[in-house]
Amino acid sequence: MNDLNKEKKTINPINQIGRLWEFFTPKRKRSFFYLIFFMIAAAIAELVSIGSVLPFLAVLTNPESVMNLPYIGGLFDFEDPNELILIATLVFASAAILSGAIRLLLLRRLTNLSFITGSEIATLAYSKAINRSYSDHVQSNSSELISTITGKTHSAIFTTLIPVLTIISSTFIISIILSALIFFNPFIAIISISCISVIYIIISIFSRKKLIEGSQIIASKNDELIRVLQESLGGIREIIIDNTHNLYIDSYKKIDIDFRMAQSSRTIIGQSPRYWMEAIGMVMIAFFSYYLAKTSDSFISVVPILGTIALAAQRMLPVMQLAYGSWANIQSGSYSMEDILDILNENNPRLEQEDSVKDFSFNHEIVLENVDFYHVNCVDPTLKGINLTIKKGQKIGIVGETGSGKSTLMDIMMGLLIPSSGNIIIDGIKIDFSSLKKWQSKISHVSQAIFLIDANVNENIAFGVTKSQMDYSLIEQSARISESLHFIKKLKNGLESRVGERGAQLSGGQLQRIGIARALYKEKEVIFFDEATSALDLLTEEKIMSNVFELKNDLTIIMIAHRLETLKNCDFIVELKDGKVNALKSYKELIAKRSQHA
Repeated sequence: MNDLNKEKKTINPINQIGRLWEFFTPKRKRSFFYLIFFMIAAAIAELVSIGSVLPFLAVLTNPESVMNLPYIGGLFDFEDPNELILIATLVFASAAILSGAIRLLLLRRLTNLSFITGSEIATLAYSKAINRSYSDHVQSNSSELISTITGKTHSAIFTTLIPVLTIISSTFIISIILSALIFFNPFIAIISISCISVIYIIISIFSRKKLIEGSQIIASKNDELIRVLQESLGGIREIIIDNTHNLYIDSYKKIDIDFRMAQSSRTIIGQSPRYWMEAIGMVMIAFFSYYLAKTSDSFISVVPILGTIALAAQRMLPVMQLAYGSWANIQSGSYSMEDILDILNENNPRLEQEDSVKDFSFNHEIVLENVDFYHVNCVDPTLKGINLTIKKGQKIGIVGETGSGKSTLMDIMMGLLIPSSGNIIIDGIKIDFSSLKKWQSKISHVSQAIFLIDANVNENIAFGVTKSQMDYSLIEQSARISESLHFIKKLKNGLESRVGERGAQLSGGQLQRIGIARALYKEKEVIFFDEATSALDLLTEEKIMSNVFELKNDLTIIMIAHRLETLKNCDFIVELKDGKVNALKSYKELIAKRSQHA
């Protein structure tokens, strides 16, 4: 989603929380309900802790009068009032320790639950993203996607999950403390909570706009930071050669300072009310002390009540500040949360629809029937009226000028792109979302730009297979057929040698041979080569293609090649022109035609 659309969209954090709740698993939802009971227990423990202050201070200030009470005197037979002070001290200390222990346990459970839920949401978002269609991946911005799945999902834990739970917990605690204050002195309780609430409401009204603006900046600048990092690290060779380091450093610095200042503003807005409230709280306690002293017969009788109010304020003000800070975090994280929800709400047919075709096989032919394809935002079709039949076991080539639709045609045959109209039919079965996975399970693909992971050669050839399931003899056989075994053995650790990020420690030709070995390792029924030998010399290319063509008669091979010589053993060659099949020719016929036009 671009920034313009974000600005037009009204963000409602409460609505966002409800939408996020829909993606929680039943088990996780139950965990949140259990946590609420734990919050109630913590609030009650807080009440016990505060409630124990009044008798404790009463015993300290006037133990004799407490001992003369009928219930206390009948329950305890103390000769010395100091014994009662000891009991009151132990009760108060025990209540304080119990309250602290329960709150610590609550913090642990709340934090663990937030992070576990965050992990589940991040995994779900990643699953949605990686299962997007190929065309969606091509159109989307990878830096925005990476930013959302990593940074923004992690941020959502601190700006949504933990704050929401903190507000709920704070609400229980504030309600319990307020109830206790009303019990002790309704007038003071109502005045206190009214003043504090009004102040926080005023601060919230004035800070909300600033928080939302900061949320937009944080969300957009996070995307831009990832983009700059990807571009600079991906194009490091050009940066070094052109000496453009400072260009990227300046760009990163400008974006990062805006990002950090927005975070700083969020922190200041979230924390600043605390200092005002601490001062205001002290002033209120001073006035309440004056009020109680004037309206009571004995100052000694005021001390227990005043101490209870002071302790309640000391507990309640930080909790209210915590609740306000959590509200500020939710507001400031709303645009990042919206990006996460956008991914979670995506309708992905690949995830939602399993293959329903039970008996799927490729024994006869691949048929393209009146296939048209339009790229997004293009008026003219890339492919138009493609009709083609490929028999199982045939080896065919695809040629054409740049932009004629060669790679698009291959992507459609592999099911990466869906035809705008027309059909791909395998042995009479139309390829759609109900059969796509089964068809793709029968093919392998070698592109011109080979993607390697930062692992050893074995892991790159057996890509997608766990180490325990690797067939090392098949890996070596695939490396031999792809003419890569001899250079692999020259590496320091042979097949166990690491190739570096994206194969940085290998040459272009070595990368392509590893890619071919990977396709062969899969032992599929159809192999697609998309200019897969462009970085190889002609002799090595001929050896590899000869090895591949001799594998088995029923192996179907579909090739795009940058050299016509690569296609000389093909059964026929498809010539594309302006998105249409211009001709189906043999290698000799194509050579003869080009000789005539030379």
